Amino acid sequence: FIAVPKRLAFFGSRPMSESLIKFLAYMLADGCCVKSFFKGKLHGHCCSFTKTDPVLIKDFEVSCDGLGIGYRRAGVSHYLRGNARPLLRRFGVLGHSAKTKTIPKCIFRLPKEQLALFLRVFFSCDGYVDKDGTTIGLALANKAMLRQIGHLLIRFGIVFKFRYRPVRREGRLFKAWEISIGSQEYV
Repeated sequence: FIAVPKRLAFFGSRPMSESLIKFLAYMLADGCCVKSFFKGKLHGHCCSFTKTDPVLIKDFEVSCDGLGIGYRRAGVSHYLRGNARPLLRRFGVLGHSAKTKTIPKCIFRLPKEQLALFLRVFFSCDGYVDKDGTTIGLALANKAMLRQIGHLLIRFGIVFKFRYRPVRREGRLFKAWEISIGSQEYV
């Protein structure tokens, strides 16, 4: 056992627009910002967001509209246009994959209510609730970002378990880490 603080009730005082907080949460959770290649040559960055839940899709579109970010919808994906790339570059998201993204420092400086909004959107995209509703969790292929999420949860006094939990898909084993919140007090 390792002793860790149960709560670090420290919140920032640098608010951001709700649209920007949501946009960053959506892009960190389910966005793609990697380099794209065409005929073997670097062709810039492909910025997209993929989701099937109509409520989350609508909320993502509203956040893009609030920031003046254009998008083209194709099936379950939104391909971003306009000022999306410079904005993602400014916050250190552009060019990173699901395994290398990190939460920008500005998120750690948010007031309590806005930090809760960021976590709500992130968990809405990548989180889960088990069948009997007793455990809430989040599993990612990105250990560093999951640790950052854990740090943010500790600010709210939410106790969780952090563990390595590989995932098997189509016969292949993939590295993954998981945060699980099982105490009824925190669920």
